[in-house]
Amino acid sequence: MMTRDVRVGRVLVAALQQAIAEELPARAEFYDHWLGPDGRHDGTLGRAPMTAVVGFLRTEGEGYRRVVERAGQLVAEWTVQEESSVGRRWRRAMPRWWRMRAVCRRIRVVVADTCPATQVKATTSRSTIEIVVAESVFCGAREVPPAPLCAFYAALVVAMCSAAGLVVSGQMERCRARPDEGGVGREQACGGTFAVSPAS
Repeated sequence: MMTRDVRVGRVLVAALQQAIAEELPARAEFYDHWLGPDGRHDGTLGRAPMTAVVGFLRTEGEGYRRVVERAGQLVAEWTVQEESSVGRRWRRAMPRWWRMRAVCRRIRVVVADTCPATQVKATTSRSTIEIVVAESVFCGAREVPPAPLCAFYAALVVAMCSAAGLVVSGQMERCRARPDEGGVGREQACGGTFAVSPAS
């Protein structure tokens, strides 16, 4: 379980705020109450307001998925933008298998920046990338949701791979909020598998 003093990183807070403004503009003012400067400390957000934000987002129906996916894309975009143009070109010029491993290493760091309590294990095989996310900040629902709640991580993986010139397809197949999918039984973790195109 997350400890009381864990705070959500500023990159995730900013990404959620922008994603809500883009995908649910009519609701942006409501969420700004929780995500705006008055609710934050040094750009980070406490566990309680984050839980409230995610809980409210789940009531938005399809809007929830759009917001969390866009937030994942934004975190990936901002991460890549922070790299030098030389570094980006160098990474795209690597052999495919090396790019896959480099992306996995980067994903682990990026997820840790979104929330220190969340840990991700990213591994590769010849043509797949598999991630296992422990303590997802999105997946602490009390009731079993109709679909996995961890689309943020799937969008992050796809966008990070795309920036490295890798074409991938996949999704989060296990969500800890959905015990019938093995989320609870597998150390309360979420997990997904992403196939990497050989043409990448």
